[in-house]
Amino acid sequence: TRQTTEQRAAQLLHAQEMGRIGHCNYDVLSDRLTGSPTYSKVMGFDASKGITLAEWFALIHPDDRPRVVEYTTQQVLE
Repeated sequence: TRQTTEQRAAQLLHAQEMGRIGHCNYDVLSDRLTGSPTYSKVMGFDASKGITLAEWFALIHPDDRPRVVEYTTQQVLE
């Protein structure tokens, strides 16, 4: 039911807040990455606006960035 769906969504949001984790989605056509409120807060961007993939890469620690860029390019964009 609708109430059950809303309760589950609230539980998921609460669990993400408690664990300081979240989820994100990337739209290849518009080059916009949007995230759940917790993910956006942890990563440091406005959840209501989203960011480009290049902006997201810039948020990744420099030591990790080459590996993340390579993985994303191979697994997500191809």
